[in-house]
Amino acid sequence: MLTFLTPAFLAGLAALAVPLLVHLIRRERQDAVEFPSLMFMSRIPQPTVKRRTIRNWWLFALRSLAVILLVGAFARPFLERPPEAFTLSDHAGEVVIMVDRSYTMGYGDRWQRALAAARAAVDALGSNDRATLVFFDTGAEVAVSATTDRARLRAALDAAAPSAAGTRLAPALRIAEGVLAGSDLTRLEAVLISDFPRTGWTGDAGVTFPPGALLKTVPVLDDDVSNLVVAGVELERTRVSGRERVTVHAQLARHGAGDGEVTARLEVDGRVVQSVPVSVPAGGTARATFPPLTLAEAEVSAAVRAGDDALPADNVFHFVLSPDPGLRVLVVEPSAGDGTLYARRALELAQEPPVQVTVRRGGMPSAAELARADVVLLHDMVPGDDEAGRRLLEWVGNGGGVILAAGDRTLTATWGDVSRRMAGGVPASVTDRVDVGGARLGYIDYSHPVFEPFRAPRAGAFSAPRFYRYRAMPAADARTPAADTAAPAATVLARFDDGSAALVERRIGAGRVLAWGSTLDTHWSSLPLEPVYLPLLHQLVTHAASLAAPRAYHTAGQIVDVGRVAQADLLVTAPSGQRTTAAPGGTLLRLAEQGVYDVREARAGGPTVALHAVNVDVAESGLVAMDAAEVVASVTRPRSPGAQRASAITLPGNEQERRQSIWWYLLLTAFVLLTVEAVLANRRSRRPA
Repeated sequence: MLTFLTPAFLAGLAALAVPLLVHLIRRERQDAVEFPSLMFMSRIPQPTVKRRTIRNWWLFALRSLAVILLVGAFARPFLERPPEAFTLSDHAGEVVIMVDRSYTMGYGDRWQRALAAARAAVDALGSNDRATLVFFDTGAEVAVSATTDRARLRAALDAAAPSAAGTRLAPALRIAEGVLAGSDLTRLEAVLISDFPRTGWTGDAGVTFPPGALLKTVPVLDDDVSNLVVAGVELERTRVSGRERVTVHAQLARHGAGDGEVTARLEVDGRVVQSVPVSVPAGGTARATFPPLTLAEAEVSAAVRAGDDALPADNVFHFVLSPDPGLRVLVVEPSAGDGTLYARRALELAQEPPVQVTVRRGGMPSAAELARADVVLLHDMVPGDDEAGRRLLEWVGNGGGVILAAGDRTLTATWGDVSRRMAGGVPASVTDRVDVGGARLGYIDYSHPVFEPFRAPRAGAFSAPRFYRYRAMPAADARTPAADTAAPAATVLARFDDGSAALVERRIGAGRVLAWGSTLDTHWSSLPLEPVYLPLLHQLVTHAASLAAPRAYHTAGQIVDVGRVAQADLLVTAPSGQRTTAAPGGTLLRLAEQGVYDVREARAGGPTVALHAVNVDVAESGLVAMDAAEVVASVTRPRSPGAQRASAITLPGNEQERRQSIWWYLLLTAFVLLTVEAVLANRRSRRPA
C-alpha cells in the first residue's frame, strides 16, 4: 500500500489551478495588418466572445503532471511492506566477537586459525553493523568497543597474542550479555572463538542473552593431539652438617599419542645444572628426581624443562629455590629457676621450620633483641608500663608475636596498661585442682590453625594432660568477669573442663598475642610430659609469628602483595622485561606472564626483595574439548513468534522510506517534464497564429 512520510505536502496539489488558469485566460497574440482607408466601408456591429475552452491539451497535461510529481516528491511516498518483506539481515546489527587468548590457543596453529576466524567475522559485518571485540582467558577485556570501523578491529586483532592464563568462558559471555542487552539495534549476534576446554565452562555462570540473540561458536580444535607436560615440582628439604639441601622431584605427564624417553633438565638462574632421562608413556605420568642441591643463602629462580612439542608453554615449570627462613624465638623468663627448659628443648628439635632459641633472664628485651626475634615467649613474666614494656607493645603492633604463659610471678605482678592490653585484662585468681587429680581441656577449636593438625584420628590426644593449677585468661565473656572490655577482641582456642578460657588469641595491630593459662613446665601441669607438647609448641610459635612458608610458584592470573614487607620503594621486573614501581606497605600485583618476576629495591644496586615464579594452569594441558552446543544451549533463548512479528511490523516508516527513495525518482521525472514543457512552450509561442 502506498503511503506518505509527510502527507501534509499533498495540500500542494492545489497548485494544479495555476496551469488551468493560465490556459483559460491567456489571450492569443494578434498580428496588426495594414489596410487602406475604411471611409467607404460600412460598420457592422460584431459581439465579443470570450474563450471558455482549453486549447493545447497536451501542454496543459504536461504542466499538471509536473506539478503533481513535485508535490508527490515533497510528500515522500513509499510502499508500506508487510512484515514478511523485511528480514533480520535488513537491520543494522550489534555483533560481539569474542576471541580466546588462553595459553592452550598456542597449540600448533590454533592462534592463527582463531585470528583468521575473527577477521572473517569482521569482514562479514554489514555497513551499519556495530561490533565489539573481546579477548578473554581467565578474565575478559574489551579491546574495541561498539564501532563500525573495521580498520580498528583488524588492528586490534593484529596486535593480540596468547597469554599465560587458562580459559574461562563466563567472563566474556557476561560482557557480551551486557552489550547485547543494552543495544537499541534489532539484530543481536555474538561470535565465540575458542578451543572450548572442558575446564573452562561449568554451565552455571548465570549468563542469559536477550531473547532472539544468536550465539555462533567457532571451535578451533585438532583431530589428534599429543602434549608432554611438566605438571609440577616437589621440594624435599634436608640438613647435612648444618647446611640445607633440597631434592627436586618433577612430575611429568603425556596427553594423547606418543611414547618414549625424554630428557628433563633442571635450571638454576638460567643455567642447566642437572639432567635426567625420563620415560613417559602415552596417557601416563612419570617422576623425574634430580640429585640434591645445597641451597645458597639467598633465593634463586629455577625451572624444570622437558620435551619440545606443539604447546611449549607447559614444557617448562618455573619455581623459586629459597632457604627455609626458620623462626627466631626469644624466651624471656624470671632470673631464678629454669622453668623454660622443656619449652627450649622442644623448640630446638623443630625442623620445619627450624627454630633458633635465645634466652633472656630477668627484664624485658631491648630494641636490638626485638629486632632479631620473630616471637617472644614471656614465661611467667608481665611487661610493665615503662619504656621496655611500651617498646614490646609497639613491636607486637608492627607484626611481632608474643606467647604469654601464666605462672607464680603473675600472681603478684603489677598489671598496668601495657600488660592489660596485651592480655586483655587481668587473669583470674589461681584455680587449684590438685585434690581431684587435675583439670583437663574440655573444649578445643580444631578449626583454628594452632589445633587444625590435631584434627585427624591419632594425630594427638589432648585428653591425657592434667592441669593441677591454672588461671582463667581474660576472654571478654560472661565467664571471665575480669576481662577488660576495652582490650582487643579475643578468640578462645581452648577451655578447661570448668569452662574457663585456657588459650586466648588477641590481634594487636599487625601482630598477635597468645595467652596461655598455665605454665609450660611441669610445675603446674603434666603437659610437657605428653607427646602432644612438642607439636603443640611448634604450632604456637609458628602461628604467633604469622609464619607462612614462602610459595615456590604461582599460577598465572593470581595476585600477590609485592610490597608488604618492604621498607622502601620497589622495582618490579616482569618476565617480558616490563618494569613497574611498587610502594612500600602493600601493592597488589597480578601475575599475568609466565616466568619469574623480580622484585627489588628501586634504588641503584638495590637488593632483591622477592622472586615470584609463575606457571600456566596445567589443568587445561590435557586439551580435552567440550561440545560447544552446551554453551549455546545455556546462554541463548529463542524469541517468541509474536515478538518476531511485532519487531517487523513496528519498523519505522522513515526507515522503510529511506530504503525505497521513491521521492528521488519523482523529483527527477518532474525536472525532466518541466524542461520539456519549457522547450515546447517556447516553440509554440514563436509559431504564427
